[in-house]
Amino acid sequence: MRVALITDDSYPYVKGGTGDWCHRLLHGLDRHTFHLVALCPDARRGEHAYALPPHALLHPLGDRRPAPP
Repeated sequence: MRVALITDDSYPYVKGGTGDWCHRLLHGLDRHTFHLVALCPDARRGEHAYALPPHALLHPLGDRRPAPP
């Protein structure tokens, strides 16, 4: 089964709270393929607080809008 998991500025970039829950979910359901859509600032890309399991595919989406003045 393929599962879409959408996170907002947490997993896999921030330890604790929601990130811990997502990490346990992915590791507990290793027979499923997860498409992890991480809504995060572009600056966070590449800074993972958690190692993703091999059955999880990361699709980071950053906010590319210009910062307000």
